[in-house]
Amino acid sequence: MNARRDDDQWRRDLASVDPAVRDEAVGDLRDLLFRGLSKSLSERGRVDDAFVDDVAQEACLKVLDALGRFEGRSAFR
Repeated sequence: MNARRDDDQWRRDLASVDPAVRDEAVGDLRDLLFRGLSKSLSERGRVDDAFVDDVAQEACLKVLDALGRFEGRSAFR
């Protein structure tokens, strides 16, 4: 995992034409979302990992769909 990506690197890697770079970035983003969601939702009680995985997957798809519209006026993460 490339946890040291800055905002520009996230955008470049997620939009890369190199499938290996893009796939690694998507996997890292999904892992980042999964960990954040798990922590946040676990504070409300028991959380089903399959549910969190589904939400993280859906969020990744939405991020990829909107990537071209991101203007960089806020932090990517």
